[in-house]
Amino acid sequence: MKETTTTKNLTMLAVIGLGLFGALPTRADVITPYNNDAYTVLLDHFDGSTSATILAYTNTGAPCGNALPLVTPSYSYGSGVSGLNQALTLYPPASDPTARSYLKYPGGELLSRPNGTMECWVYLTNYNFNFHQLNYYGECEGDVGGIDVQPSGQLTGSMWYTIYNPVSFDSGTNRVPLNAWTHVALSWGSTGVHLYINGALVGTNSNTGSFADWSGQDSVFVNYGSGNHIDELRISSIQRTNFNVPYPTASIRVSQVEVCWNSVSNLLYQVQYRSNLTTDQWANFGPPIAGTGHDCVTDAVSAEKRFYRVILFP
Repeated sequence: MKETTTTKNLTMLAVIGLGLFGALPTRADVITPYNNDAYTVLLDHFDGSTSATILAYTNTGAPCGNALPLVTPSYSYGSGVSGLNQALTLYPPASDPTARSYLKYPGGELLSRPNGTMECWVYLTNYNFNFHQLNYYGECEGDVGGIDVQPSGQLTGSMWYTIYNPVSFDSGTNRVPLNAWTHVALSWGSTGVHLYINGALVGTNSNTGSFADWSGQDSVFVNYGSGNHIDELRISSIQRTNFNVPYPTASIRVSQVEVCWNSVSNLLYQVQYRSNLTTDQWANFGPPIAGTGHDCVTDAVSAEKRFYRVILFP
């Protein structure tokens, strides 16, 4: 028996084909709580408590300028992201269903640093979420930006890098889904501004500025719609690119493979296979086949990997 040039080509095609369509390895990453590191500015796990002050305002219909009147907030702690214990849910104040409960973090202008990242997990039942640095709700100016989820589900990032100059961009066709835990993040600094959904980069801007200092009067606020949840909020003094987001596990299962080759009429061909390339041990697949000009065989694959070749009988 001899192996033809055609046989070698077919063997390589079979190997490449199964390399692409065989079972893929999976990565069993899990979500675990962040720990403080040298770059952590703020970390809130929401496990039955928060480092923020939970407040609420009532809508007065008055023009911007004065802070909206405070009322008693409404909130609860419940199940969070798998692996992260509890999360925080905000509700409208009982005294005014049109009003809003929100979070205000201590520490002042935490986003006003040369390099940084703001991130959290959200579970949205409605498209209403913002995580910003501002002075107070009801102000006419002073909000220097952050991240928002728009009514379309689009994630947007905005940043006033001076008190007169903003930059704004979005996630394009990528959307934050409803009724699913989703990680959102914005980083800024020397490599530009980057927007992430579930650890994937979905938007960029080349601006290398930072959030403007509003005379030291701003704070970090989080405001989201009724029934929405938040978990594992973190602000860092570095542009992070890796987040505690598990890779999706995936596998591709091949139910059958068709091996075809050009042949010469009346010559005999034998299809063979083996499961690895470390030993030269081939097994016949079916009986020899008389050439008809172009021939094919179909194998119902039962192994995770299989390599094929076609040999020509002398």
